[in-house]
Amino acid sequence: MLNDYNLIRIFAQKIDKVVNTIAQRYKGGMIADEDDFTSRLLEGIESKLDDWKINGVTFYVRKTTSRGRGTEEAFFGADIVAVVKVDLPGYKADKGILIQAKRLDCKKKFDIREWDALQKQIQKMKKHTLESYVWLYDSFGVRSIKAHTLAGLETRRPDDLYITKCSTFLGEFVQSKHGDPCISDLRDLDQIRDKFSSRSAISISISDNGREYDPFP
Repeated sequence: MLNDYNLIRIFAQKIDKVVNTIAQRYKGGMIADEDDFTSRLLEGIESKLDDWKINGVTFYVRKTTSRGRGTEEAFFGADIVAVVKVDLPGYKADKGILIQAKRLDCKKKFDIREWDALQKQIQKMKKHTLESYVWLYDSFGVRSIKAHTLAGLETRRPDDLYITKCSTFLGEFVQSKHGDPCISDLRDLDQIRDKFSSRSAISISISDNGREYDPFP
């Protein structure tokens, strides 16, 4: 597991800036719906982290829009496939996760129809991997919770459970605390995306590029 805490701290700060910016745009009525929010979030992450380097480590992030089958309304499975590849001296890892993004205000609960629909999404993701997560967004940010944990909730109020900030979760993902090695092929994200019928794909690659420390990336 990657334990460069300074690197992870800066990584999380960059993600926080993206999330806060998107949340403010949503609050101002400039983001239409879940699809729009998810797309803008991943584009923001790509913009912040693309070719970012610190301590000889470079992050590459790529977002791919799903071609899929049929219409977006007919999609099933995850909204997002995320893959992290770590290739550093002394540590290598390739892992992926599935993510379903939903709109829900903090401390609120899903209505019964939305809850039933989400439960069906969770069951489909779980068929492929238990490393599946639900991202909940509102005008204040994005929260992450494991799909398997959310599936057992009776109150329909996710904040009754332990939820982490998106930036914290992605920091842990980069540290390789989360992820399924069966979802790991960065060379063909389209194939991974189509397999799980997701609409977006994002990859984060971490490798030692041999460059000197750049204090102003």
